[in-house]
Amino acid sequence: MSILSVSDKLEFDNSLVRLQYHNHLPYSSNSFNNSDEIRIAIQQQDIYTLPSQSFIYVQGKLLKGDGTVDKDAKLTVNPVAHMFSEIRFECGGNVIDRVRNPGIASTLKNLCSLTRSEYYHSSNAGFEYLNIKINETTGDFDFCVPLKYFLGFAEDYNKILINLRQELVLVRSNSDNNVIECPTPNMKIIINKIVWKVPHVSVADVERLKLLEHIEQGIELYMGFRSFDLHEYPSLPKNMKVFLNSEKYPYEPLHLNFKTGQIAVLYEMCCNFAKSYYDRELAEPMFNRDTFLANTPIIVIDCSRQNDILNVGTVDIRIEF
Repeated sequence: MSILSVSDKLEFDNSLVRLQYHNHLPYSSNSFNNSDEIRIAIQQQDIYTLPSQSFIYVQGKLLKGDGTVDKDAKLTVNPVAHMFSEIRFECGGNVIDRVRNPGIASTLKNLCSLTRSEYYHSSNAGFEYLNIKINETTGDFDFCVPLKYFLGFAEDYNKILINLRQELVLVRSNSDNNVIECPTPNMKIIINKIVWKVPHVSVADVERLKLLEHIEQGIELYMGFRSFDLHEYPSLPKNMKVFLNSEKYPYEPLHLNFKTGQIAVLYEMCCNFAKSYYDRELAEPMFNRDTFLANTPIIVIDCSRQNDILNVGTVDIRIEF
């Protein structure tokens, strides 16, 4: 029994010497306007970085067209993500992962994956119901958004990157209509600062020699991760099925009725997403059933279990409403 193992020696992991966050800034500090492309590069190629624990710091103002503050102005849920039309991560000049329309994509992903405790932390990223208020005197706001909220690479690949040129590319949306919720027209978002805060890792000498051997021998490193993609449909559906070739998901019709509140199956499907996606034993939904029905009634369909025939060759994906 472990309680009787009094002679066991203590073990310490000294492989990591230090982990410090370093600020990486865009090439230009004046190109944060609508439709601008913002590039943030890690120029040093002799360092070890951990992008899975990195985050984006955004500081700005919400003002009226004349430069004054509307004290009743609010930002919508997940405002930083809605400020961009595309976010992508590049290594050595190659695009590793990208997401288009990250505002909607990351909102849907977070709604069905964040636990209640993670939801409290996500308020620092602007992911909070109801709307986020700004400073009533100056119109200022600032948020820290983990990169894993945007990119599947940062969520799944939790290892260091060795001696690689890395670049985070943010493309500003052509409009901030999805960022602002306020009674006053002609409001505008002014971004003053964008910083990519990335952990730089220092390792012990023994570990450094092992890593150098990998580099000298040219050993391939596999980077496995799941990526987010978004396809939009212009109208609101009542029932939905997903077809992978001829296989349909879910097998039975949903038979939902929002007027009478018959959405138990829908809520169950949303709760079970995290169990399947993250291999959790218990479902820990962010919202209870009533809040889910009032604010975030989304349809989550799990296609992770498939026939062998779908794992080989081309798969046609079709969604029917």
